Amino acid sequence: MARQQRFSPRDEVYLASTSFEVYMAAGGVFIGLFGLLFAISIKISFAWLIWPALFVSILAGYITLNRLEKRERWRKLAELEAEYAAKERRVNGD
Repeated sequence: MARQQRFSPRDEVYLASTSFEVYMAAGGVFIGLFGLLFAISIKISFAWLIWPALFVSILAGYITLNRLEKRERWRKLAELEAEYAAKERRVNGD
């Protein structure tokens, strides 16, 4: 059974906050995909295709945002656990 680790309030805020780069990457995916699909819909003279393209772009941006947030949270969690383990080793004199 995995043990539950409690972090300080400062560390909890650090874990809960998402960096600006994650939002920029998700926005870049949305803008890039939407721009590409918009250009394709104009090129083939099929203007109503923009609505499904908008839906696909929003979905891709949302998926990107969720995956990057999870990856960042796991990275931060590993960083904090390593920091706490190092502090514990220093206290125990290992």
